[in-house]
Amino acid sequence: MELKFIGQGLDSENDIATGNHIITSLEDDRYTSFCAFVAFVSKSGIRNIEEQLQAFIDKGNSVKLYIGVDLNSTSKDALEKLLELDIETYIVFSPNNIIYHPKIYAFEGAEFSKAIIGSSNFTQSGLFQSIEASVSVSFNNEEDEEGAQFLSEVYDYYNTILNNNNPSCQLLTSDLLTILIESKIVLTEKASRSKHNKINKEFSKR
Repeated sequence: MELKFIGQGLDSENDIATGNHIITSLEDDRYTSFCAFVAFVSKSGIRNIEEQLQAFIDKGNSVKLYIGVDLNSTSKDALEKLLELDIETYIVFSPNNIIYHPKIYAFEGAEFSKAIIGSSNFTQSGLFQSIEASVSVSFNNEEDEEGAQFLSEVYDYYNTILNNNNPSCQLLTSDLLTILIESKIVLTEKASRSKHNKINKEFSKR
């Protein structure tokens, strides 16, 4: 098993961003499936890896995303883009104080698998700009029982979501997106930026 620390944002000249590690994995022919559990997604985050995502799918590989929409941090634009790309996406949301907040990117193949787990959301800042920290765990499926057990535990933990047995998890469709928009659970990226800029401006004065 190979463990690698991924630091991002403090040393911009030498860091290899989390997004670049994901791009490299999507381009790696050893992997045939990509599954992500991520709190927040932006259109800019998708755009930065769209080419590699599409090429991965065009090879006949599998992509599944399990995305949160809490705190207005996943945008209407991003969800529209995922529908446009026809990527199998599930929305995880429960109207209470519990926030869906993981950042897990898992790649699997016949012989090798990898999981990148850390603080990076599926946004441009999270994947390429913000100060983030993640750990990449890579292993041979047959030779490394500890690695295989590790990834199995990840999937076991999210079992109800993966098996569609959790009422807080629903397949993203145009109808579901309309409900999320009308309920103001998701905003446009412009509206979301305006909201956060206002908060930052008021805080900076203090």
